[in-house]
Amino acid sequence: MGAQDFQDYTSNSPRQTPSLRQSENFIGYVIEKRDGSLLRQKINVNDSVEGILESMSQSIKKSGAVPPTPPAATSAPESINHGNGGVDFSTEGRGAVDHRFDLNTRRGIDFLAFIRSVDGEEIERRRTSRMGAIALASVVRQLYSFQAIDGISLGWSSDNFSVLLSSLTRLHEEHHERFHVDSFYPLRLVFTPDEFREPLDTFAGSLYLHPASTHLQWLEALQEVTPGRLEELEHNRQEAQERTALVQDSLGTKIVKGHSCTSGDYHTFLKKLCATLQQSAPPQDNVVESKLLQMERLRLVVESPHACRRPRLTEAGHIRVNSWMSESDLRKAISRLSRSAHEKLDQEQEFQRRCNEVTNLIQYNLGLQRVFRSGVVSRADFLSALSRLVQQPADLKRWLAGCSLGIGTSGQFCHLADDGSMIVPHDWR
Repeated sequence: MGAQDFQDYTSNSPRQTPSLRQSENFIGYVIEKRDGSLLRQKINVNDSVEGILESMSQSIKKSGAVPPTPPAATSAPESINHGNGGVDFSTEGRGAVDHRFDLNTRRGIDFLAFIRSVDGEEIERRRTSRMGAIALASVVRQLYSFQAIDGISLGWSSDNFSVLLSSLTRLHEEHHERFHVDSFYPLRLVFTPDEFREPLDTFAGSLYLHPASTHLQWLEALQEVTPGRLEELEHNRQEAQERTALVQDSLGTKIVKGHSCTSGDYHTFLKKLCATLQQSAPPQDNVVESKLLQMERLRLVVESPHACRRPRLTEAGHIRVNSWMSESDLRKAISRLSRSAHEKLDQEQEFQRRCNEVTNLIQYNLGLQRVFRSGVVSRADFLSALSRLVQQPADLKRWLAGCSLGIGTSGQFCHLADDGSMIVPHDWR
């Protein structure tokens, strides 16, 4: 901003003529002093950032302005070794760092401190709540004759889920005469927070209820179950079993539906694949020649095209494919990945064997009721956590006897699960 520009701005008068000329390398600007006079300065745009800031600082000082005092540096110890494996965090040659909270950074994953602070009464309370929820679910299943009841996707506690099941029990007592069927078998009851899902799925054999719906909304969903819809479900299941058997015998592998593939897309995939297999006999050249394949079948996991764009191999030795693949693409994928899949299967069997040995030893030494993987934990991380548990002293048995221990993923703290199990991250300390 030039001097005339600044005067025009303060006097609200239009600009007459420019008073500062700006060259390609310098930009002029004006600073108003405390006495109202103007101080003209220039900035060299080709200078470094430090030079430009220093030039502006000098200009401010020339104008008579007093720069604010910088905040005082926080005092910190020169060396901190607590909980850092002996690493020296010295502050020499650097800005002062506040290390007051370094002592507590690993408290959340301190396994020994956690098991010593756990309240035994809280474990028993959670176990009792879980058993109560299981008993109430059994009552509801017998009332409606559901094949199973699933509420895992809600993530609710056992107490809250028991309240939900009690509401379903009262619904049966008040409105069971308005049902179109006496038995909902072989449907599965699934509680889901998805508001846009159709209540009845005759391909998956599931009846979906929203937990926040009213009794009348639940009643409308239950009334969609009629004898005709149950016959449709039975017909779809029979077709799925026949088509699955045909595909498995033709490809020489097991085939299952993945989590991302809907039941409707999976049945369409089987129908299209069976139509292709019935038109032409599968060529013997594409059949994988392997003794291992004859003894133990591979497993094809059918996923949605968005979740699995191309065939890939999982750590467990399963071949993931999408529901849009043709019969020839499936055979190519099996032929290309079968050898690696069997190697993965051997590794998985060896991993299970080693885990069972270490788990049995830990359960015997520490008196644990069960040791399991909680969440998606890699094999190496799980074995590493188990190996460190084996090295723990036997006197921990007085805190762990009769408990269940789950090895979870990194990034979470040691905590109690809803069923009273102790969950610790695999990188516990």
